[in-house]
Amino acid sequence: METDSARRAPTLTLTAAESRASGFAGCNQFTGGYELSGDRFTVGPLVMTRMFCEGRMEVEDAYSSALGEVTGIRVVDGALELLAGERVVVRATRGS
Repeated sequence: METDSARRAPTLTLTAAESRASGFAGCNQFTGGYELSGDRFTVGPLVMTRMFCEGRMEVEDAYSSALGEVTGIRVVDGALELLAGERVVVRATRGS
């Protein structure tokens, strides 16, 4: 039987008033700070719950690693793109 975490895509919520990033990494929840200065954007350090989810840890590791590489941010066609240099490492769209 597939659990909810096995079906859910990673998420990211940015709360500007507190400069907080939070979300779901594929198995575990995370939270931490972010810094935005001009077009420079960095995330972390992040704290994360530490559950193990069969078949989801690769997704979580890749997403967590990508968030750690972020150096910039832009919006393209309504999607938020997190960048490592010029490379898009996360492309997020508003959920329903």
